[in-house]
Parts: sequence; structure tokens; C-alpha cells
Amino acid sequence: MDFHVKRIARHGAYCNSYLLIEGEECLLIDPGFNRGHLLEKDVEETGKKLVGILITHGHFDHFAGLKNWDGIDRIALFMPAEDIKNLNDAHRNVSLSFLGEALELDLNPYPLEEEDEIRVGNFYFQVIFTPFHTEGSSCFYFPEEGILFSGDTLFQAGIGRYDLPGSDPTKIVASLEKLKKLPAETIVYPGHGEKTRIGDELN
Repeated sequence: MDFHVKRIARHGAYCNSYLLIEGEECLLIDPGFNRGHLLEKDVEETGKKLVGILITHGHFDHFAGLKNWDGIDRIALFMPAEDIKNLNDAHRNVSLSFLGEALELDLNPYPLEEEDEIRVGNFYFQVIFTPFHTEGSSCFYFPEEGILFSGDTLFQAGIGRYDLPGSDPTKIVASLEKLKKLPAETIVYPGHGEKTRIGDELN
């Protein structure tokens, strides 16, 4: 089957969202900006069945789109276990400090743990636990495709902030060492900015 990644970046204050398409199914990563139900329209335009939504960590710009998502309770939702509490905590998800208003959602995602291996429809990925940006920050590695969705852990020529609520700079080195073990040619799709490769950032 053909595997395709579509990057969606409409608003500078929000993260990159990614639509993964394979066969007759699609998967969404980090549903940030969804004003006017634009993300839902993106999914609809694929003509594919949405089989799940993944969230890399618990900052508002990576899940705000779920607030006005029609029928979100009928969609499989996955999020690092340590960050689920951030969904309804405006201090920890930094919506209050960045937006000036509280974003708090009452949702119950499937809790992802370190080294989980998940299959959702046509999609198979591994969870790599990389805390320091938040307590639960995680990356999603798709070994069959050789791609990594790094959230705010790793960017092109940079890493995520570690001065926010729940951040822990003492965990930076150990978290990046996990990613360094991936093949150098692994394509990295970050939460902000352009794609890169593991070998260009960590080797």
C-alpha cells in the first residue's frame, strides 16, 4: 500500500499537524489548529476513514483542535499517560500563559507507555518516551516507513523548551540518546518547522 504524509501548518502559534494516509485509512497526529473545523475538512477531503488521533504531549497547541471536533468521543485517541492530566489543567498545558484563556478538555485517551507497540488499522508505530519538554513527551516511530514524529522533542537544528511547567532539563541527554539509536536516515517530522533526519541532528 502507498504510505503518504501530509503536513498541515496554518497558524504560527500552533503545531504542525500530520495526516498519515495508507490504503483506505488515515491517522492524524497532533490536532492543533482546527478553527472552522479545518482539520476535519482535511480528513474528509482524503476520502479515507480516520482510524485514530495521536498526541505527542500535553501542550494546548498540540491538542486544541479536539475542543470543537465533531464526534470526538467516537474516535480512538492516544496520548502519553503522564500528560493526560494536562488536558484539563490550563497551567500545565500552558494555554493560560500563552493564550490568556484556559483550554480544558474532558477526554479519556488511551494512555501510551514507554516502549508500547501500537497497531491502529493499517498503521503500526512504537512509542519512544522522551521526557524533558513535558513529563510525558513522546515520539512516535514508524519503523516500516523509517519515519519519526518527534513532537517538541527534536526539531531541525534544535530541541524543545525545558523551562515550562512539567519540564525537566536533567532528562534531555537520556531522551536524545534514545533517538540517536535510530537509523541515521530516519526522517523526522517535528512539531514545529521543517522535516529533517536523525543523522543530521544527532550524529
